[in-house]
Amino acid sequence: RCQARVYHTRSSWDAALDAARRAAAIASDANLHDAYAKALNAEALVHQARGAFDAAIGPLEEILSLTDDFRLRGAALLNLGSIAAQ
Repeated sequence: RCQARVYHTRSSWDAALDAARRAAAIASDANLHDAYAKALNAEALVHQARGAFDAAIGPLEEILSLTDDFRLRGAALLNLGSIAAQ
């Protein structure tokens, strides 16, 4: 997930998506729901930065159904609100 953030900062979109998806797969395999939600958020942020808002909505909505963590849910809601505003 941290690699995805670095690639995102460098606007290396494909590498950022790949890193976020790998992080999500690893977290899912290890049954780490919060880490999985964070990886989904990283993926959604890449889509959002590219202007692919429809692609970002799915991962963000999945976060809302996946976790009760207020911080993670708040980040997902914030990003959904930003997409709606844009």
